[in-house]
Amino acid sequence: MNLTTLQTVFTQALNPGSDDPAREEAASLLNVGGDLQPLDRLRVYQHNVSGMHQRAMERVFPVCRKILGEVAFANFCRNFSWAEPTSNPDLNQYGESFPEFLAQQIEQRNELTGYEYLLDLSRLEYLWHAAYYARDDSSFDFDGFSRLQAQGANMVFDPGNSLSLMQSDYPILEIWQQHRSGETVAAVKGITKRQYLLVYRQEFEPQIFKVDLPEFAFLQGCRRGESIVALAEDCDAASALKSLVSLIEKGWITGFHHV
Repeated sequence: MNLTTLQTVFTQALNPGSDDPAREEAASLLNVGGDLQPLDRLRVYQHNVSGMHQRAMERVFPVCRKILGEVAFANFCRNFSWAEPTSNPDLNQYGESFPEFLAQQIEQRNELTGYEYLLDLSRLEYLWHAAYYARDDSSFDFDGFSRLQAQGANMVFDPGNSLSLMQSDYPILEIWQQHRSGETVAAVKGITKRQYLLVYRQEFEPQIFKVDLPEFAFLQGCRRGESIVALAEDCDAASALKSLVSLIEKGWITGFHHV
């Protein structure tokens, strides 16, 4: 058995949801000796992997962990690692699909009725985490922009690498802020209008901003690769074109290209 095959067999068996044949094949590759049998040794490795994944999730979703409680959150993490095993060695990227997994659990469990907002809250937590590890941006090329303005109809603006957008009908920003500050939150006032949120790393620290609908629609269009012409035709995004310089100064728009 070559090294690549050996690594594949062992990695697959480390998934807590692996079947008996996979575990037995991997266990047969372990050295015999000592007090533990090969299958018991494999379980030790499995527990170590599950523990690493759980600790990674605790760093990404501290507010969800606080709201759900230690035991419930740990169970969700374990079930998530079984249902959606990852082969990515970078644990900083682990948990991106956890919000959708959590939403499924909330829908299926009566005891979680009233926690529907956790889908949006967990998304916000992951975006905040991802912003920290995003690539640095280059400075906006104002000289190049001035030279190419004549071709502006085909120009597309590039949002910053750390910038993400989301909207919610729940007061998730207030929930996130109060729990992060260590406050004991008994209730949070509901909202009557949808929240439009922008997550962006400012210098070395991720930040969350409330934005208005025109800014949100404009930046969302940029992320979709829409040209200036298309954005100008969007009644929600058009007014944000007037504040383009401000968006560049904030670092939310960092470049441009032509299509």
